[in-house]
Amino acid sequence: YAQNSAALGTRAFDAFVSTRAENQTVGGVKTFTAPSVFQSSVSFSSATFSGNVGIGVASPQGNLHIIGSAVDKPYIFVASHTIGGFTLMVSTDGYVVVGSDVKLSGNKFQVNGSAGKTAGGTSWADLSDARLKNIKGNVENILDKINSLRPVKYEWNDLRKKKFGDDPGVKYGFVAQEMKEIFPEFIGQDTNGYYTYNPSGYEAVLTAAIRELSALVQKQQKEIDELKKGRRK
Repeated sequence: YAQNSAALGTRAFDAFVSTRAENQTVGGVKTFTAPSVFQSSVSFSSATFSGNVGIGVASPQGNLHIIGSAVDKPYIFVASHTIGGFTLMVSTDGYVVVGSDVKLSGNKFQVNGSAGKTAGGTSWADLSDARLKNIKGNVENILDKINSLRPVKYEWNDLRKKKFGDDPGVKYGFVAQEMKEIFPEFIGQDTNGYYTYNPSGYEAVLTAAIRELSALVQKQQKEIDELKKGRRK
């Protein structure tokens, strides 16, 4: 049981729990080395612990039970000697950040870089039951808005790399400030004022635009057919 901050493998107590891994194997068991308060190295192995471990709580309810002291301060950091910066951050208010120590407001789960899932295709499931929705109307007259958007290809600049880490390669998308003028519902802001883009719901906008195009094509085809009939007479 530890009442205050605990550091495993690092002397920097910059979170409620800080860990720094080292690639060591003893007797087939992965271990990590943590400096003690006297600066000497103490080696820990998963084989040496049994029962529950509590940090900030006297009666842990699981194998590892942690209670932080401040809601707005992350309480778990995981870092690596071979990778610059933090590789995992968990905050006391339920946010999980992978590959960065920067939390974007509104995103409970954030990944810096590429991410994948092994089941259910490439998309995440969301609630869509009619019993849970107050329908406000249909998406209509959307084609002009779609035509106003500017699709761009880009690479992240040095400011993005400094603030959020690197994600190399050419990307395709939109500029949040431009999207905000047309579809403000898709744009948010993080705690530092940087704009974010959430495309959830954009498929409904594209479907509405396709329906408008389809109706326009059908109307024009009808006019063409009538002109052809007139010429035959």
